[in-house]
Amino acid sequence: MREYLQQLGIDPAGKHFGDIACGTGLILLDYAQEFPEVKFTGFDITEESVNRANEVLTQENVTNARAYLQNIMELELESEFDYILSWGTIHHLPDSEEGIRILCRALKPGGVIRTGIYGLYGNWERRIQQEVVGTIAGERNGR
Repeated sequence: MREYLQQLGIDPAGKHFGDIACGTGLILLDYAQEFPEVKFTGFDITEESVNRANEVLTQENVTNARAYLQNIMELELESEFDYILSWGTIHHLPDSEEGIRILCRALKPGGVIRTGIYGLYGNWERRIQQEVVGTIAGERNGR
């Protein structure tokens, strides 16, 4: 992550990063430990995930990160984050375009949103591998 930020010309010191759909907080934990000079805020729609994320952060004595129960489609932040990570989330929203607008509104001017979107074309390499394995398995089973 540090190398990626350097490529973008981002000095993370004193910045505020958002993790959208943070789940149980594994990315929050990793990044918060790697960047103690950064404030991390995670959001997830699942109460159990948010509780687990905060438990893990507390167990690991991480003080620069916290997770909150929040439906992203109802997020009302403006110019809050310098960097937003939204991995495997946007395509699950009921209105992806509105979700992107909400994230852009929560981003400070000059900030960066990094997303991972999968779908019909996003996982093409994995699907090809699955088809090849399935074909080979079928041939071995006499199909």
